[in-house]
Amino acid sequence: MNSPACAPRRAALLTGRHPSRNGAEANHATPRSELRKVPSHLQQLGCTVVAVGKISHYEHTSDYGLEHLAHAGTHKHAAIPATLRYLAGCDGNRRSASSSGRTGVT
Repeated sequence: MNSPACAPRRAALLTGRHPSRNGAEANHATPRSELRKVPSHLQQLGCTVVAVGKISHYEHTSDYGLEHLAHAGTHKHAAIPATLRYLAGCDGNRRSASSSGRTGVT
């Protein structure tokens, strides 16, 4: 997925579509909301989907359907232990939003 700007490239990775097909052609743009994102496909297969560090700009990280995001907007090493603690609380199955204490971005 070629894109010279970071936000369109991230949107391409998380949608599986080139920026010209996902609507995120300009930097800092978000993909079209009606597109199903890769985390949704993985969750349907029973995977717990988490991210560590910066995956998008501004507050549209929640649009990607991640179950847990540690230290969004930064590339701090502290994000790794935070995510490992979250995963340690999983019992091998995806945790529901109500049982995970999901509050969005941490």
